[in-house]
Amino acid sequence: MTNTTLPEENYDYQQDPKVKEKWKKRFAFVDKLGGKYNGFLQTKESREELKKLPIWPRITMQMSFLAFLFGPIYLLILGLWKKAIVCFLISCVVAIIGLMIHFRFLSFFFNMYVACQTILWYYEFKVKNKHTWSL
Repeated sequence: MTNTTLPEENYDYQQDPKVKEKWKKRFAFVDKLGGKYNGFLQTKESREELKKLPIWPRITMQMSFLAFLFGPIYLLILGLWKKAIVCFLISCVVAIIGLMIHFRFLSFFFNMYVACQTILWYYEFKVKNKHTWSL
């Protein structure tokens, strides 16, 4: 697991050897959009910037496949333990509701939300020094 302590105030993610290259590219993309990028509910500016990218980088800028597949476990690995706890609890509730209403794909939609938001959450954690319970 990564270090779960928050980075210092004047943190430069480009110089941090612990941050993988894929995350540096994602952080740079979020920085380019003013730190308000949302992979799930995109703004007009983010859609325009994404259209400039080839298809595979566009997809990887929009969502994290590991977060989609492993959800709270991957958030724990990234050091986002508060969000991991909240996501685990919500995913349990969503799974129960999905079973009750006979709509098992409801969990798929929540996993997709987590996969799209993970990039922003990790950006806020590493770059903005922000680690909250909110989703």
